[in-house]
Amino acid sequence: MKKSLVKKVLSFVLSSGILLGGGISVLADERSPEGSDVIEEEEDIVSEDAAAYGSGLSEIPINSTYFPDETFRNLLKQSKYDSDENGYLSEEEIDYIWKLDLYDMNISSLKGIEYLTNLRELYTVGTDLLSIDISANPGLKLAYQTGEMEEIGDYAIDYMCYDKSWLYQYRSITVDNSTMVTCYKGFGWNRGSKGWWFKYADGSYPKDCLKNLGGFLYCFDEEGYCITNTWKEIDGEWYRFGSDGAALFDWQKINGKWYSFNISYQMHHDYYLVSYIPAFAGEELKYEVYYLDSDGAMATGWQYIRGEWRYFNSSGVMQTDWVNVSGKWYYFEKGKKEENVKMITGWKQIDGTWYYFKSSGAMAENEYCNGYWLNSDGSWTYKHVASWKQNSKGWWYGDDTGWYAKNETLTINGKSYNFNSAGYCTNP
Repeated sequence: MKKSLVKKVLSFVLSSGILLGGGISVLADERSPEGSDVIEEEEDIVSEDAAAYGSGLSEIPINSTYFPDETFRNLLKQSKYDSDENGYLSEEEIDYIWKLDLYDMNISSLKGIEYLTNLRELYTVGTDLLSIDISANPGLKLAYQTGEMEEIGDYAIDYMCYDKSWLYQYRSITVDNSTMVTCYKGFGWNRGSKGWWFKYADGSYPKDCLKNLGGFLYCFDEEGYCITNTWKEIDGEWYRFGSDGAALFDWQKINGKWYSFNISYQMHHDYYLVSYIPAFAGEELKYEVYYLDSDGAMATGWQYIRGEWRYFNSSGVMQTDWVNVSGKWYYFEKGKKEENVKMITGWKQIDGTWYYFKSSGAMAENEYCNGYWLNSDGSWTYKHVASWKQNSKGWWYGDDTGWYAKNETLTINGKSYNFNSAGYCTNP
């Protein structure tokens, strides 16, 4: 049975004795500072008693001081978490610890979990835990404070939130009914007079850096405040940080233009993006190709890219095969790679029929090109070749059947010519 998890009920907060700590990690608009229900406020600088990250611990020892529970400590010593097996958790190793499955383990304390700030999923069913403090774990707080609560039988509770726009779409925490979850300490996200900052369990805070917290990437300025609504170039790559401070991912519309960001949150630029369309077994694999220009904006319309003309519709999809642009037909031939598309010029046989495409790429129709007549649908079916001829009376245009133009206007090699009743051109 699912229940909506409502954390605004004051009577629940007071009766349980749990003060729900807050932060900027919430669903969609709730992940922004303005959307948080409960926050820790700092009116002046980041914090007088907090140390800039780097003056605190850059590596966390995996010992009994930081992780007193032996089973939990031994788990973290495994190469899955301590990849170099040196007995310390580095910043990079902490970034990669996003899930802990402690099912049925003999664990009675999770002290030390506050250092694992990038956790997104925690499962503790079957342990001996009486309480868990997730004050410094924004991903778990996001699930606990804003997700849906589901009772699992009569023995466990799951808190889970989901958003398909997130790079990592789930945040969840599952505990025994007897385990109390608290998040009341001043760790995690705090708000000062200049914005939001993040307090680690040792009192230090990140500054002038990128940091993964709870499955989101944030950027902190030189004073330690989280930047928002800002483009940022870092090591030659561009990032965009949204209104909640989290780096943007996937397609994003910014100031009327579309941009795309990869799984490292870096903006694509001068880049072909191939999007594959799901298909059933046996079906032909289909895809759409987009182009992000040198400024990162999605291209539309005509684009001259790496020596070739391509055309992108209003949705940014590169067009192939027959394409009508402003009443004129063009043909774009696919290459071996998805992005290798060539606009055809000159003669081209398509499905057994010959067509002629001008230097602009536009299909010739109702006109002569190099002596050949192209029908109204662009096809070439009349095999006789016409040419210009001249006598003492002027220029005229005809072919080897005896036909010649008269009392009409013809388009010949892109120019209109008028012919009188005698067949002579009046504007040679």
